[in-house]
Order: sequence, then C-alpha cells, then structure tokens
Amino acid sequence: HRDLHSFPTRRSSDLREAELKHGRVAMLASWGMITQDMWHPLFGGKLSANPLLALVQTPKLGLIQIFIFIGFMEVIGILNTRRADYEPGNFLGSSQWETGETWENYQLKELNNGRLAMFASIGMLVGSYITGKGPIEVFSSVPTVVF
Repeated sequence: HRDLHSFPTRRSSDLREAELKHGRVAMLASWGMITQDMWHPLFGGKLSANPLLALVQTPKLGLIQIFIFIGFMEVIGILNTRRADYEPGNFLGSSQWETGETWENYQLKELNNGRLAMFASIGMLVGSYITGKGPIEVFSSVPTVVF
C-alpha cells in the first residue's frame, strides 16, 4: 500500500515548459504540413501531399538527419536548464531579450497559439489518415457552408 502523497510531483513550471515545447513543435509541424501540401519543396516534389505517406516516402538518410537534429535540440535544452539564470520555457535565455508587459503578452500569445497548433496538427493528421489527402486538399474539397 503506497500513500498517494509519496509520488513525486512536478512543478507547474515544468508542466508549462512541456506545454510550450509541445506547442512550438506543433506550430512547426502545422506550418510544415501546409508548406509541403502547397509547394512540395523537398526531394524534387516527389513526396506525397499526405503527411503520413510523405513520412514513409522520405529517404532513410533524411529521417536520420531529422532525428539527429531533434537530439541536438534536446541536448541544448538540457544544457540550458543548468544555467543559473534559467527560467522554464525560455529557450536559450530569451527572457533576457525583453522584459516587462510586452514580453508577458508575447508569452501568452505563444502559449495560446501553441495550444491551437496542437489541435490543428492532430486534425490535419487525422484528416489525412481518413481521406488519404493532404491538409489543403481536404480543406478545399469540403463545400463551404455560410450560415
């Protein structure tokens, strides 16, 4: 029998940092899925507009480069947490660039846009999974309804 209070708890700042990181990744993912669907900039336009299919079509060396870059960013993030002036969620000490009310307003906007992007990226992936089309193709194939 374990006491529920004996489990380690996370600080709310750690959870906020995780939410910011996931939001930033989701914003990049949403932007990348839309860019790939509209302009096909990578690999000579040979990848599918469907992001799930494009992931399978990406050459192995390209996937290795992606994973190495992710690992590099994670190591930088971990090293950043060891700084004396570190604040959770402020990547590379960005809190020192600006201070005051405008910085707090920017942080709130980033958090809200990250939350929206998390839902948007999941929505685009699910839509692509169901229809087999890219995000822009799915959006443009739905008839517009005006209330």
